[in-house]
This record gives sequence, structure tokens and C-alpha cells, in this order.
Amino acid sequence: MDREIFESITFLRNLASIEKGRSSSTDCIIEKLSEQKGLLQPVFIKMLNLLRVNRPREAAALFSQKVGTAAGRDFAGLLLQWDKLEPAELIETLLSYEKSMKAARLTDQKRMDEVISDLIYFPVVVNILVIFINFIYVAYFIDQKEMLRMFL
Repeated sequence: MDREIFESITFLRNLASIEKGRSSSTDCIIEKLSEQKGLLQPVFIKMLNLLRVNRPREAAALFSQKVGTAAGRDFAGLLLQWDKLEPAELIETLLSYEKSMKAARLTDQKRMDEVISDLIYFPVVVNILVIFINFIYVAYFIDQKEMLRMFL
């Protein structure tokens, strides 16, 4: 869902960059977003219905609840404030959201890569520990065993 929110932000930024973004209302924007296929399409449709019956807070709450992420909550707030923002401020805000979502996705990807790297590295470390334990056994304990036999 965050991926679709990212794609929607990119779509809205492009829309705001051209003249259409300046004359579009919140209703029109959500309607355009609801035309896109994906997981968020039914959520956009329900949000649009609530917005058309003048229940914007419930629309934002519905979107936040269905998406369940911080990005969803922020995006719902941005959509509802579309009419109130100046075009330059709107483009800057959308660009900021886009950059923060890219950074979050990159961080998640790096975290996943680190986990995979640790899982691959773990057997190597265990193998080296087994070799060290074998070396200690061969070099020290066998020598000690021979010394004890000499006393008996």
C-alpha cells in the first residue's frame, strides 16, 4: 500500500506541476486517484463518497485505518488540504513526501539486506569457531593427555 501511495504522490506531483493541478479540487483529485487500479482503489472510492457527503474527517480516518501506516495518515491529510494549499507549496510538499518515502523504502531495503547478509555470514562464523575449537583440542588437550599418561 505504501508503494501505491508513493505512486499516487508522484502522480499528484506531476498533476500539480502542470496547469491542471491548480484548478483541480480535492474531489477531482481523489476521483482521479480512484480511477487507478490497485489495492487503494476501493479505499479512494469510499473516501470520495464520504467527502461528497461532507464528512472529511471520517474520510481521512477511513483512509488511515485501511492503510494502517504513517504514510497513509499523512497522505490522507494532504489530500483533504489540497484546496487550501498554494500550488508552489503543494509541489514542495509532495516532493518532500516523495523524498521521505524513498528514504524510508531505502532504509527498509538496507535493513533487509543486512539481515540476509547476517544469515549468510553466520555459517561461516560457526565453521571458523569449530576449526578453532578443533585446533585448541589438538594443540593443547592431546598434549596434556600425553603428559598425564607419562605420570601413570
